[in-house]
Amino acid sequence: MPSSRRAFTLMELLVVIGIIGVLVAVTIVVGSAVTSNARSQLTADGLRVMDNALAAYITDVGDTPAAYVEDPRATQDPARPNPLIPVADARNMSDTHPGSPAGNQMINSVGLFMSQVNPISGQDSVTKAKSSSQAKAALDALPSRLSSMFDPDPTAGGSDRHPPLTTALDAWGRPLRYVHPAFDGLLIDNPANANPNPDSPRDMQDVIQNPYPNATAWAISAIRRNGSTTTAPGARSAAEMFPDSDGGTCTGNRPYFYSAGPDGLVGVYLGNGGNILADYNKDNVYTTRPSLPAKYN
Repeated sequence: MPSSRRAFTLMELLVVIGIIGVLVAVTIVVGSAVTSNARSQLTADGLRVMDNALAAYITDVGDTPAAYVEDPRATQDPARPNPLIPVADARNMSDTHPGSPAGNQMINSVGLFMSQVNPISGQDSVTKAKSSSQAKAALDALPSRLSSMFDPDPTAGGSDRHPPLTTALDAWGRPLRYVHPAFDGLLIDNPANANPNPDSPRDMQDVIQNPYPNATAWAISAIRRNGSTTTAPGARSAAEMFPDSDGGTCTGNRPYFYSAGPDGLVGVYLGNGGNILADYNKDNVYTTRPSLPAKYN
């Protein structure tokens, strides 16, 4: 007796393969979204730990952490005050100002904040930094995978570079950002310019003048905190071609923390008419949302 079963036609096989392909693609997309959401949630948990540490510091010390720290690599010398590093969510432009192409890196603002919680002995004669046991205890709640020794420029040396610091990371392995009210908003170009260039740095003496009586030197002499670019940076563009920050302003003169999110980028890309062509801030992770500028330049 002949069998009633028949083989699949080529068309039917193609349909089945197509359905399987769609299901695999959907699974990958859903899986990626779940992973991204999990990382965002873990990052938010880390940000809350930092918020708690900041609140504990303010309660314990009675003041907001200073806007500067002494360079921990400096040797204490009463006759020569240690140079200061600004605790700024900004790019170190010391080596590109007035024209050298190397060394422009983001300042490790969150690592500097963490060093303020428990300052290195002998390194606080200028800023009079005060340690906070409550803030240090709050930082102990940071998951181990979100904390690491970090050096943004490990191959270079000299006073214009960054010290390696214990640093709070987001779930994508990048340092969190810490915005101090002394360095919030936009810090670009010479303030006397009517139309400041967002690509130009600001000299530290134009940002803060004589922050402490004995502090006469800056470990970082020029910084830039822009929130936009008018040139579309390519995938392999140099770091300084991208915006430096979210451009945010602190609320109530209180510092805030944030993450650059999955893409690691911040700020916006503006068209010639000022319209936003790419919003790199859209995937940033916040627990305390700042005031973002309506106009970036």
